[in-house]
Amino acid sequence: MLSLLRMLCDEVRHLDGTRPVTYAMNPHFKRESQVDLSKITDIQKFVDEVSDTEIYDPLERVERICRIGEIVDIISCNYQEQWYDLIHEKMPDKLILGTECYQYFRGHNEQMQNFTDRIPALDVMERDYCIGGMIWTGYDYLGESMGYPAVGWSGSMIHTNNEVRPMYYFYQSYWTSKPVVHFSVMDYSLADEGCKEHWDTPIYAEHWHFPQFRRTLIPYRIDTNCEEVELRLNGKRFYVPSPAESGNGVITGFLPWQPGKVGVTGYIGGTAVCSHTVVTPGPAVELQFKQELLKIESRPLKGYQKLLTVRAVDAEGNPYFRESSRVRFRVEGPAEILAVDNGDMMGGESRREDRIHLYHGAASVLIKLTGEAGRISVWADGEGMHSGHCVVEAKENSTY
Repeated sequence: MLSLLRMLCDEVRHLDGTRPVTYAMNPHFKRESQVDLSKITDIQKFVDEVSDTEIYDPLERVERICRIGEIVDIISCNYQEQWYDLIHEKMPDKLILGTECYQYFRGHNEQMQNFTDRIPALDVMERDYCIGGMIWTGYDYLGESMGYPAVGWSGSMIHTNNEVRPMYYFYQSYWTSKPVVHFSVMDYSLADEGCKEHWDTPIYAEHWHFPQFRRTLIPYRIDTNCEEVELRLNGKRFYVPSPAESGNGVITGFLPWQPGKVGVTGYIGGTAVCSHTVVTPGPAVELQFKQELLKIESRPLKGYQKLLTVRAVDAEGNPYFRESSRVRFRVEGPAEILAVDNGDMMGGESRREDRIHLYHGAASVLIKLTGEAGRISVWADGEGMHSGHCVVEAKENSTY
């Protein structure tokens, strides 16, 4: 296999000698001499299962990684943050790139897959010789299901309909210059999304709605890039550590469940710079689009596609996270419905319809412009709720 890699790298350098060559390395640490690879029919089962062909000694594993590192210009590792320091010690002149990384958990020195509470992105931030890390994966996608009834890969930062999970704000807090503070709760009353274990995260959600409880303590997390954070429940302050004092740079703790409002405020230099609030909602009475007016300028207009998302809200406009009614979309004007989506990989609903159930209180419709400029009305109807309405003004851009 090393000779094949060397041949491929030489060919790439022959075609383009101006850029470094690398290889997304996922060594499975099996003793090839004890395994007939031609008889392996399920490679993932072969990789995951425990057997006496496995190499467990970390130094022997790193030695195998270095054999590959001698052939490539940059060492690209899949899920190997736990050995970065050992690899760098053996090959100090080579840069390391994380070509696949878990978004939350990290391996252990003696085991490639382990539920170590250490977010791998921190290894990129803390090591100069590590030039980046790529999460598998940023978006959920159809296909590569972990088993029926899931229709795709879930557990990423962003659902298929662009709705974000709380881990999105962790990465935003690291990679944006603007102040970020975001509150979410751990909620194991939510349904299993069918994600594969090590690629998953603890089941956090953005809401403050627990009708099944009376006085239960609720685990929470606060993602922020601020220096200090103030946390209040119904006006009462609860003191929290600074992000610098918290594991993974994330503030975690518990709050006693009581209906009302949870607010977090981020401070830099003693000045409040950002805030986030979640509220226990009343009954869901209305469907509300994220944007009530949207202007589109394109050339050509025909075929232009736009995803619009509607959310169930109470009389005060607070999101109702637990609403799951079915929503039907309608379009009036020069556009047609192309598909619907709610980000639920387990629901089994067709996306080639005009209706779908709300998932975590939201659903989306993909419209396609038919070519004429003008005003497009998009409606969302749900049983027992006022309809949502969004206006799209389509105009051909003459500057193209």
